[in-house]
Amino acid sequence: MCFGSDCLSYSASLVLIPLALYPAYRVTAADPSISAYWDAWRALPFWTNGPLWFLWQLLALNVIVAGLHWLAPNAIASLGRWSATAQAHFARYFIALLAVSALAYVPLAVAFTPWAWSDSGFLTVQFCRPLLYAVYFFAGVGVGTVGIERGVVSVDSILARHWARWLAAALASLFLWMGLTGLTMNGSAPIAVEVAANLSFVLACATGCFFLIAVSLHFATRHSRLLACPPMPTAFMRYAGVELDRRPRRAARSVRRAADRRPATSGRNVVAALRDALARPR
Repeated sequence: MCFGSDCLSYSASLVLIPLALYPAYRVTAADPSISAYWDAWRALPFWTNGPLWFLWQLLALNVIVAGLHWLAPNAIASLGRWSATAQAHFARYFIALLAVSALAYVPLAVAFTPWAWSDSGFLTVQFCRPLLYAVYFFAGVGVGTVGIERGVVSVDSILARHWARWLAAALASLFLWMGLTGLTMNGSAPIAVEVAANLSFVLACATGCFFLIAVSLHFATRHSRLLACPPMPTAFMRYAGVELDRRPRRAARSVRRAADRRPATSGRNVVAALRDALARPR
């Protein structure tokens, strides 16, 4: 399902991005015609992907994981078992993630600089980042294999309990990276400073990601009246053929009766009715 959605998203970006950028071209170009825009677009040495440039890499990683699962299904299971230990041995997990991320990012950042991009073809890439993306992608695969209801992303995990510490760590590492990167912007920084700046980027990525997970686990798991869906109007419910009751069993029976009476037109309504019925107190 993820593979199909990634493929569709990237294919759509190849079509939608030229359409989305045309209004900006129209108000600034001397010749705002579509033919002139198309000629200017084709004159570029690369196909602009806009903010969706990373989707092809996500698609490629999905293909790799699918192939790995087909060739060596135990590898994904082993990754999941290792990720399951993160809750009990989080320091070891975090240090391992930092070490692998540094090996994946720092050599490429030193070789190509953190700012170098490809400038040809359909597949935009920032040369120093693909391996780093792969590290976090496979870390997510491991966490997903375990299940989000337990392990390091559970609602009672170490991340959720210490979200404020992760906020402080994320801000501190961000300012450290900004300061060290500022020393490299003139292009004549010693190699030791460049390596330190790249290592600080690895640390900032890790702490920033874990902070976002931590704050989501701490605050986003509670019911919100502001974000909750409004109840379905009574007249609409009657049209769907559902008469709800406070008791879930009776509500489920009424939903089944409605599905039997009108399966073709009110399937989505029946699902929503069942959700609202079961959410009500007994």
